[in-house]
Amino acid sequence: MNEIVTRYLDTWNATDRSARAELLTSHWAEDCAYVDPLAEAQGREAVETTIQAVQAQFPGFVFTPVGDIDAHHQQVRFQWGLGPAGEEPV
Repeated sequence: MNEIVTRYLDTWNATDRSARAELLTSHWAEDCAYVDPLAEAQGREAVETTIQAVQAQFPGFVFTPVGDIDAHHQQVRFQWGLGPAGEEPV
């Protein structure tokens, strides 16, 4: 499960569009869905657009894992932080 979380955050942190597209193609289902309180995206293209918007809103910030990963029944739950690269999340 650590690898899944790592690739997920790698996708959100990829600022190069071609690198992000490769991560989405390699690690996200074509019909993937992303939902949080502020966004809902269906499919890789919509997820890519959402990631691009978040990166524009928080330039220079990166997502990092916080705490332990909780996994069971083919589900994974984890916490993440967002902050300047190389610093503690805000």
